[in-house]
Amino acid sequence: MDHHHVRVAVAFIATGALGFIWLAFWLALYRRPEEDPHLSAGELSLIRSDPADSTTTIRWRDLFPHRQTWPSP
Repeated sequence: MDHHHVRVAVAFIATGALGFIWLAFWLALYRRPEEDPHLSAGELSLIRSDPADSTTTIRWRDLFPHRQTWPSP
């Protein structure tokens, strides 16, 4: 392997390692809104007032005709 390939491999490994470090911090620090002691009742009410996420499923083949599905030139 030449130096270019080694540097590219190191960049990918370092980026992946940072992602796992971030994941460890997130898992250790994340709390559901109901469990967060710093969240006020008003803030929790605001979070709960958001509409539910859509559960509509879309088939991949239905996306292909849309321009946004394809990369721009």
